[in-house]
Amino acid sequence: MVEDQQQLKDQEVMVAELTKIKPGVKYNIMVDDPTPGKSYEISYVGQVPPPNPYYEEPPEELIPASFPPAYQNSNNEGVEGLLTGRKCGNCQFFEAESGNCSKWNAIARNYYWCAAWKTMEPVIAQPNQFTSFIDQTTDSGTELYNFFLENVKDPISQEPNLSNLLTALDGLFSTYGAYIYGDALRRMVDSGNAYDFDNVPLNLFFTTQEDFLNAIEFVNNGGLVEFDTPTDQYDSVQQHLCTYTLSKKTSSTLPMNYPQSLTINLHGSFIGEPINILSQMDFVNGKIAYNPSRHVLLDSRFMLNESRGSIQIDLVKPSVRERILKFLNDNSKPYFLTNSAAARFKQWVADRSFTSESWQELYNYLLTIAVLSSTDQQLLTLIQNTLGEELIDNPSYTEIPLVSNSVAVADAGDV
Repeated sequence: MVEDQQQLKDQEVMVAELTKIKPGVKYNIMVDDPTPGKSYEISYVGQVPPPNPYYEEPPEELIPASFPPAYQNSNNEGVEGLLTGRKCGNCQFFEAESGNCSKWNAIARNYYWCAAWKTMEPVIAQPNQFTSFIDQTTDSGTELYNFFLENVKDPISQEPNLSNLLTALDGLFSTYGAYIYGDALRRMVDSGNAYDFDNVPLNLFFTTQEDFLNAIEFVNNGGLVEFDTPTDQYDSVQQHLCTYTLSKKTSSTLPMNYPQSLTINLHGSFIGEPINILSQMDFVNGKIAYNPSRHVLLDSRFMLNESRGSIQIDLVKPSVRERILKFLNDNSKPYFLTNSAAARFKQWVADRSFTSESWQELYNYLLTIAVLSSTDQQLLTLIQNTLGEELIDNPSYTEIPLVSNSVAVADAGDV
């Protein structure tokens, strides 16, 4: 009886000591008991961290764990350091194409803010190793001059109709020198119809900071007369991105088949020569631009990649994961990554695979597949599972095994 009481006291001491175990430290626990077949269940319940908070505004998603506690809605009042006009959308760490914050390596909402906010300045785009692939023309004697006249037409009348769509936005082009570029324009070429662009936003860039800021004031003040003055208003200060939803007026003179609403994005991250601005884009598939003065810009690799449904990546940015996922999810036809794009993405994931189980699962799966495609739902799910997790800045290089599957289709002009 005395011996049993002593064993009980010994167990109580052991449990008391276990509650003091420090997280991250490995312990070897030995139980001296001669009783055959007897086992002990030893467990430690540490301090459970609080769950990550959710956004209070729709969509009510989980806030990425990498953001600091100071990350909050920029409309909050009485916050130290938060002054009028400060938000992620005009912070130097924000990337307009994806919404990625390079400071915290997570997707931010452009109207949020944190104490790391820093004033952004527009970057004057410079030529790079991909500039030479971009053809441009304002000369009627060249093939590109008639590119949109030949490839984008009304499906019934077969009359070119890109100018019909853009006429309602003419002030942005004729007065402020805007260029429409990227995804919507790519979809118009794919469908062959300016009005068939899956209702994605129309992306516009500007060649000078002054034109960009004046364009903001122009839209704010109802300068697009065929549309109601937008409820979204932006300060006329430098921004990465200003998104306006334009609703057609009931008194509009636009034709009946004109969209009832348009979303336009005014991009201000880069200014300078249009050819250099396009050179800063990550995907070859987005390197297409147009100003109604008939200035056409098109990457020489664009049409081949689009005809094959392949995604070619020139620049791997911190938002490459989100950009690939969006492209694979949001298109009306299947796409796959080219050899070089798949290799770069695999390496990018490999270098971060040690940070969590989700990253490791994605990396392991990438080693087993030959093609990274929008038809691979498991791939899309595994990429999705890594969203919101903290990314490591400048991770060490991880060597990928030599024996792994690769895409069997040759790249289009890869460099």
